[in-house]
Amino acid sequence: MHLFANEHGLIVFCPLPPKPNGIADYFAEQVPYLAKSHCLTVVIEDSHPEPLGMPGYVEIIRLTEYLANRQRYLAYKHVYHVGNNSDTQYLLPVLLSTPGVVVIHDLNLHHLIDLTTLGKGNKSAYSASLFHQYGRLGKIIGEQLDNQGWKGSFSPSELELNGSIIDSASHIIVHSQYSADRVMARGKNNVSVIPHHLAPTIASYPRKLKLDYRRALGLPTDKLIFTSMGFIAKAKQIKAVLSSLRELKLQGLDFVYVLAGQCKQYEYDVFQDIQAAGLSENVIVTGFLSEHEFYQHLGATDLIINLRYPSGGESSGTLTRALGMGLCCVVVDIGPFAELPDGVAVKLKYNDDFQHSLTESLLSLANNADKRTAIGLAAKVWIEKTHRIDITTKMYLNCIEASEGLKSLGNVTFSEQLNQTSQYYLPKQSMCKQLTQHKIFEHNGRPGLAWTESLIPLSCSNESCLLVNFESFDSRLLVDILDYEESQLTSISIEQLFSEAYFEHWQQYQVVNAQFPLSLFADDPIYLLCFLNGVCTLGAKLVLTVTLDLMDSEPAILSTPQAITEYLSASGFVVEQVVTGEQDIDFNLASGIEPQAQWCFTGLLWSRMIDRFPKPFYPVADSQCLLLNRNGFDKLVPMTAIDYLLEPIS
Repeated sequence: MHLFANEHGLIVFCPLPPKPNGIADYFAEQVPYLAKSHCLTVVIEDSHPEPLGMPGYVEIIRLTEYLANRQRYLAYKHVYHVGNNSDTQYLLPVLLSTPGVVVIHDLNLHHLIDLTTLGKGNKSAYSASLFHQYGRLGKIIGEQLDNQGWKGSFSPSELELNGSIIDSASHIIVHSQYSADRVMARGKNNVSVIPHHLAPTIASYPRKLKLDYRRALGLPTDKLIFTSMGFIAKAKQIKAVLSSLRELKLQGLDFVYVLAGQCKQYEYDVFQDIQAAGLSENVIVTGFLSEHEFYQHLGATDLIINLRYPSGGESSGTLTRALGMGLCCVVVDIGPFAELPDGVAVKLKYNDDFQHSLTESLLSLANNADKRTAIGLAAKVWIEKTHRIDITTKMYLNCIEASEGLKSLGNVTFSEQLNQTSQYYLPKQSMCKQLTQHKIFEHNGRPGLAWTESLIPLSCSNESCLLVNFESFDSRLLVDILDYEESQLTSISIEQLFSEAYFEHWQQYQVVNAQFPLSLFADDPIYLLCFLNGVCTLGAKLVLTVTLDLMDSEPAILSTPQAITEYLSASGFVVEQVVTGEQDIDFNLASGIEPQAQWCFTGLLWSRMIDRFPKPFYPVADSQCLLLNRNGFDKLVPMTAIDYLLEPIS
């Protein structure tokens, strides 16, 4: 067992072989390179089968053992490999509370979050993930699920649900610029693009042995073979391929189409489409393949068809291997696949002519072996130059070395139910007693509603607390009654909050107490609340007191407790409690201060996505959304559908 607190210690959360998972194979190939410079420990799930092929110098522990020694393992740098499948769900509770380098293999992580929330009967956690990523609009989708049981067939492909993982990472590694741009659109700048490496084992399978591979697999040696590798999923456009191959068969082409991968009929019944296309005699479905069989099928084929639409931002390890073997590949010109240089693959636009283009391309390539060879050779040269594992692993090590080490456990877990957050309050009776006994009110007026209702949380650890537009005695009460240290407190005026100095406070505070007059909400409440969003860290506690000052005219925007609750929701806050009333306790009756009506709202900051002009409260303005960032509040995009939320905001 490795010594704890080794400065070169590296903890990696990732499945290992024999798990039938491409990420497991990917990481296993990296292990010898990572272990050259780091004391390597791999954490696997408790139910993981006994790992195979791992060198003896690598420590392998299960999740339970890691958790039992968690504080000591903080001396190690953490790396998490995350994919959109069940094999990486075990690491999420650690990742979401313990920052580290996160390798995102699939940009769309909806299925992973679904498994860990709805899959365990936890609707509120699923809704919290939607709210975190998409703000008020995500909340509406969550409410539809909760109230009507309606999820929507578009959810798995359109709602990426990667926000909590992106926001929890200290550094992110992706395999394409497409994925990096999407991550950076969430305001995450610590992103590195590292190409998916070419597996070293490919050198053991030379293309010149094509006929030997075919004989070993029982495939014909005298026919053209098309192959699609990996899981058989609807998004791989298998139905479109079958339709094109049906047309080629009618034109007299003799071929075999191999679907070399596992079929999940409950997700997509490919056999029905094969039969409907009249290709039962031409198509072979292999089922799950060993690594040796996988390479044999690559070596046996004439053409790889690797179509993915819609794209979840994934980079295909099977495609990298096919290109590295010098195979001609057909892909859809979208997402990461669009980044392939011209000439190393046949890239098809996904438009109204897609089916026709696919048919014509397959026919052209089927009849031109020289063209297939030239494209395959260009692919092999490019992959060997840019995707060598010694190069990509060195890039990994540079990212790991540059990332900050762990100092302490995080205190925000996005997948938790919101009512399980660690906020503690003084009982109301005890609070009122201490207020009554406090001498500060001998010369001051009334404590606010947030005090008399005990809505301000007790100090927790070294959380920073911001006071906006509060009296000086409020700071004194925080120290004397709620155990805050003076060093935790910062007090500013409303004018300072809206000034250029605002960005000095950007995302610094875990607790924010603000007091605004109602008249401040009269024109544009969301613009006002965006400033509070910006000073809060994700998961921060907000206590907002609204004083009912006299206004000269009717406000342009509806101002009621219910409306302000919606404004807070549109500004990324989950509202937990609303209290209305008067400052009805006066410990200095001689002050002559009249009681003042107040509304008090408590909540948590859960999203940076702003519904800029929420309906029906902004009836005239066009619907727009805003991803809040340091650049200000003018990064607006028109939004007529949920799809706009999924586009990078520039």
